[in-house]
Amino acid sequence: MPGLFGAINLQLTANPDCERVRGNLARMQRKLTHADHYCSSEWRVADKGAEIRQLGPGSLICDYHDAQLRVAGQCFGTLERGDPQLEWPNCLSGFFSLACLDDSRQCFWLVSDKRAAEPIYYTVVAGILYFAPEVKALLEVAGVVKSVDYAALGALLACGHLYNHQSLFAGIHRLPGGHAVQIIDGRIVVIDYWRFQPGESCGELSSQELQSELATRVTESVRRHLGNDGKAVILLSGGFDSRCILGAALEAVDGEGCRLNTVSWGLDEGEDGTDAYVAASIARDLGVNHTFMQRCSKRYGEQFAISNYLIDAQSEVVAYHPQEFHFMSQLRQRGFDRVIRGDEAFGWSSRAYTLAGAFARVGLRPLGSIDGLRDYFDPSYYSTMADANHEEHTRCWHQCKNMEPNTAKDFLYFTHRVQTYLAAAGYFKQVLHDHRNPLIDDAILNMLGRVPSALRINKNLFTSMFNSRYLQLAAYPIARSSGEENWGQLLDTPSPFRTYVSAQIADRHSSVWQIFNQRAMSQVLDGPLGAPSRFAWKSRTRKVVLGACRAALRKVSPTATDRNDGARILRRKLDRTELLMRFLVVKNWHDTFL
Repeated sequence: MPGLFGAINLQLTANPDCERVRGNLARMQRKLTHADHYCSSEWRVADKGAEIRQLGPGSLICDYHDAQLRVAGQCFGTLERGDPQLEWPNCLSGFFSLACLDDSRQCFWLVSDKRAAEPIYYTVVAGILYFAPEVKALLEVAGVVKSVDYAALGALLACGHLYNHQSLFAGIHRLPGGHAVQIIDGRIVVIDYWRFQPGESCGELSSQELQSELATRVTESVRRHLGNDGKAVILLSGGFDSRCILGAALEAVDGEGCRLNTVSWGLDEGEDGTDAYVAASIARDLGVNHTFMQRCSKRYGEQFAISNYLIDAQSEVVAYHPQEFHFMSQLRQRGFDRVIRGDEAFGWSSRAYTLAGAFARVGLRPLGSIDGLRDYFDPSYYSTMADANHEEHTRCWHQCKNMEPNTAKDFLYFTHRVQTYLAAAGYFKQVLHDHRNPLIDDAILNMLGRVPSALRINKNLFTSMFNSRYLQLAAYPIARSSGEENWGQLLDTPSPFRTYVSAQIADRHSSVWQIFNQRAMSQVLDGPLGAPSRFAWKSRTRKVVLGACRAALRKVSPTATDRNDGARILRRKLDRTELLMRFLVVKNWHDTFL
């Protein structure tokens, strides 16, 4: 993946074994080079024992100099200098990773932007800090320890993704968004220089004033990130986020839709109510150049293995969307070099009344709380994972315990969902493209600190802004379905997907069975088919009745109901597809890297 990588002596003195370090860096570079169009550059500070390299599109490789702060270095991405009154590194903004020498403090810095858009993983071997945008590159360092991080593995199995500072290896750490590593006096100091705290500084602005400001922020962000509109493609779905970006992009090109390019994918563009159908309708009516890419699971195993390798098994997203890297390759071949995507942080889900409800809505839950999961693992391995994961979950809980529940919900969503699960989905784009996410631009993230909970719940402020500013786009219905594969159904019928899953479970030579119980996993695959029984109506009726009861109780006692619902969701069993998808991710990682 494009980005920064390198080696820094913790003592900030010349490396005694330069050839060994350069050999490690050469292997790292080979592992990181996924495309022919990558450019590279080097920056050596021999007397400080540092060698930094950049790899990726030439337009994103740049230097950074600040004579006032006596700071110099190299960055990858779009780095800007913000308010000169702010202290280092708070004064930085943009989508970037940065490595630099700070003469004023006699230290080295590694800095991640506010949303960790350009990933930085790091480890220490023989007194030298190595860092890279991919975990697999660090595994090329001679002497690196490949011990499993049990807490991270537990998070992947329980949540479908890791926490924002984790990799699946205990000695390799990820630098979260808004954090920096300072190398000083032979020590590594991790600094939290910025934290997403929505609503922390609510003022006296009215909802109309905030709505107007948000519209301005979004318009400016999209205009800045669109770049050369002929080379950029906007990912367009049937929801509000991507069509808001399209609306702002139309403003940037004076309403000339023919200057813009959009893309969507699904099983069938003609299926009414799907993301692809709605996107095609919007693009056609606005005169936008639109491309539809058809999803197909015939090459599931091959495409899944490539994608899981690229993102180092950081998330289950590859199991559900194995074709996306193939789509990105096709877009690259068609001449596009920038992808515009619409992740947001305007307010996740409905109102939370308790911290348990906040965690439940974001989907962060400890492995040990999930009913019935123990039976699918080796008992001792499961206990080790559950205990380690419980400690991590408890730490996260204490971090939020003094927050208002909705603030905690949005904080958790941005910190551990946007930066992990959604970031992993972005990696497919970053490998081949200049990938931009204008809805989480710095100015927008900072503005959300002044938006109260009532305007963030269910994205109320954003939705109101969109409906009032983009009347034509708001008139289109929201997609009723993604139009993607029904993976559970494919498991129950002869399909390439079922064949691949079956082959993985039947692989007796894999060492992954020190984690999983092979017989139990076989029973998951060969269990009862998903076809409805003659008593299915009873189950549906029960769900409707229970839902109505919970809705009535929520009106009477919302806090108690939210606490009970949160506890129930945290205990909820993984369904068959979830369990098998996460098994595939772990097995492929285990077979590839251990």
